[in-house]
Amino acid sequence: MLTTPTVEVAAELFGSLALQSFAKDMITTMKRSHGVGLAAPQIGKNWKMAVIHKQTDSALQADLVLINPRIARAAGQTVRDEEGCLSIPGVFGIVPRPEEVVVHAFDLEGNRRTIEAYGLFARVLQHEIDHLQGILFLDRVEKITQGEHLL
Repeated sequence: MLTTPTVEVAAELFGSLALQSFAKDMITTMKRSHGVGLAAPQIGKNWKMAVIHKQTDSALQADLVLINPRIARAAGQTVRDEEGCLSIPGVFGIVPRPEEVVVHAFDLEGNRRTIEAYGLFARVLQHEIDHLQGILFLDRVEKITQGEHLL
């Protein structure tokens, strides 16, 4: 399922208890796994949905739930940094990514959101949105590492 592109969350699910419950489960799983982001296919749901830990950006008041996100713009320098993935434990690699992105998505209630992100926040957004397209960080890695850059 991790290499299969996901399907959009249907508009009629916005605001539903089922969607809210699934988002809560995703956040709980992300935190229990000590992750900074998690995409729905990582826990067996083929939806365009991801959660991002609030610690990825000081402006975030709460963990972020993104439904049907897409990168509208990527800009800035390409930064090469180390990434890992909860779905591929113990494997790390240097991945080049733009240092800033603008993402369009919906929240749990179906409200449109535009998110401007820089640095780690932008990297995590790109990593999770890649998951929704069936792309793993290993598909973009330049060099496999041992996690030494994360210490």
